[in-house]
Amino acid sequence: MHTPDPDGADRASRDASLTLGLTLPTDTVLYLLLPLHAAAFGVSFAEAGLLLAANRLVRIIGYGWVARSYERSGPRHACVVAVLGAAASSLGYALLPGIWWLLAARLVWGLSFAVMNIATQALATALPEGRRAAAGGPAPSSPAGRWSG
Repeated sequence: MHTPDPDGADRASRDASLTLGLTLPTDTVLYLLLPLHAAAFGVSFAEAGLLLAANRLVRIIGYGWVARSYERSGPRHACVVAVLGAAASSLGYALLPGIWWLLAARLVWGLSFAVMNIATQALATALPEGRRAAAGGPAPSSPAGRWSG
């Protein structure tokens, strides 16, 4: 992966973070609504619990594949696919009742979240300044960073 210029890295990191922030509300709202209104979604209370856990389980299994795909296709392509997956899963939550449709939507959301999560972390640390700041050390552009070397 090539090292972007500092302005480009900051912009890409900001864009990835905003995208993740804009796609999270449907997942968060699902955690509130699904247990309370499981019947409206066409599932039992136990199935609601399985659905809420599914996105985490697929991430445990799929992070390696997601990371390799991210590295191969690059951040822009990976994030576009992830946003499309997040949008499709959100539509699925709203329009497709039943355990199997909702399970598919949750699995797609889990993989989409994994891509966006990797993007926010990888892009924020793409340059040495970002890696140092992410590790808790002073950035060279700050006064403390210039004095500490």
